[in-house]
Amino acid sequence: MPRVSSAKTTAATRHQTMSSQARSRLGSMSRTRVMLT
Repeated sequence: MPRVSSAKTTAATRHQTMSSQARSRLGSMSRTRVMLT
């Protein structure tokens, strides 16, 4: 699990520089999935 978080953080940082909108959408989707789960 920790490894996944690390990879996610790195990807998030890279995406943040590329497009904040994409990160926001991913965050919203992740929250929705967590709630559904």
